[in-house]
Amino acid sequence: MHRVGFAQDLATGEGPILCQRMKLTAMRSDGTDFPVELTVTSVDLPGTPLFTGYLRDLTQEAKARVELADSEHRLQAILDNSPALVHVKDLDWRAAERARRLTL
Repeated sequence: MHRVGFAQDLATGEGPILCQRMKLTAMRSDGTDFPVELTVTSVDLPGTPLFTGYLRDLTQEAKARVELADSEHRLQAILDNSPALVHVKDLDWRAAERARRLTL
């Protein structure tokens, strides 16, 4: 299947995976799975066709997304249960759009 796909990529200059970022699951040497991003490109050199793949570990990005979602959930819980004005600032100390006033 890979050879057929690469032949199509070479013939047309396009393909379903060529120059596309694909999120996949990879396996570490200890057998654990982890998220990766794979990009395959063709190398424009004379001679035998050559492709190269770039693999990027997305483990830290996935952890950061979970932590961000958890933080947003906690912030929303504070806002939902606060009887007064809550003023929120972002990392640059700008007033955020989440300021909310609850009536008693």
